Amino acid sequence: MADYFENLRAKSLALIGMSGTGKSHWSRRLAREHGLHRMCIDDMIEEKLGPELKKGGFSGGIKDVASWMGLPYEARSSSRQSEYLVCETGETAQAVRSLSDLSKPVVIDCTGSIVHTDAEVRHELTRRTTVVYLETPESRHQEMLRIFLADPKPVIWGEYYAPRPGEVTDQAIARCYPILLAERSKIYRQLASVTIPWEVHRNPAFTTNDLLECAEQAGFDRSLLQKDGQLPLIAWVGETYFDETH
Repeated sequence: MADYFENLRAKSLALIGMSGTGKSHWSRRLAREHGLHRMCIDDMIEEKLGPELKKGGFSGGIKDVASWMGLPYEARSSSRQSEYLVCETGETAQAVRSLSDLSKPVVIDCTGSIVHTDAEVRHELTRRTTVVYLETPESRHQEMLRIFLADPKPVIWGEYYAPRPGEVTDQAIARCYPILLAERSKIYRQLASVTIPWEVHRNPAFTTNDLLECAEQAGFDRSLLQKDGQLPLIAWVGETYFDETH
C-alpha cells in the first residue's frame, strides 16, 4: 500500500498558497512546458456553482463568484461561504480520487481556502500528491490586504472575521484579514511536502525546471517528464534547507 501512494505522489503535484501567489501561473506553465495534466479547483468550483450563479444574474468567473459570495459582513455571506466550502471540498476530493485513473503526470491548482476543507480531504491530498507550497511571507500581508480591498476574491473567513464592538466594517476587515492569512500560512506549511520561499518563486529567473527539482526532492519523479535545462534550486523540504547549484 505504501508503494501505491508513493507512486501516486511521484506523478502528482498539488500547488497550494494564498490567492494571487502564482499557483495558476505555474500550473499553466507546467502543463504547457512539461505536459502535465492540469486540474484547476477554482474552475471546477465555478462550473459546479454555474446554475446557482445564473439564478443570481451572474455569468461566471472568479469575480462573479466573489460577488455572489459577498463580503463577510453582508447577510448572504455566511450561508454562501458554507455552500462554497461544501463545493470546494467535493471538487477537491474528486480531483484527488481521480489521480489513480490518470496515466500521465498531474498538477492540481488548489484554491487558497484548501486549508478550510475537511481534514480527510487534506490528508488524502498529502498522501496522494507532492504538495508544493508557494510561500507568501508575513511582510507581504498588508499588500495582499490592499489588493483584496481593490479587487475582492472569494474568501472563506470562518471564525477569523470577528468585528469588535464599535468597529466599522472596513476596520474589521483590515484587522482580521492579516490574521486569516497568518493562520492559513501555518496550515499550508503543515500540508506542504516542500515550501518554496517567496523571494525564490517570485524571482524572474525562476523556472518550471526549478519548481520541478524542488518537488523532486520531496518525492516527485521528474524523470517522467521531458528533461531540459539546468536546474538550480533553493527550497525548504520539511525542516531541511537545500541550496544547490548544478
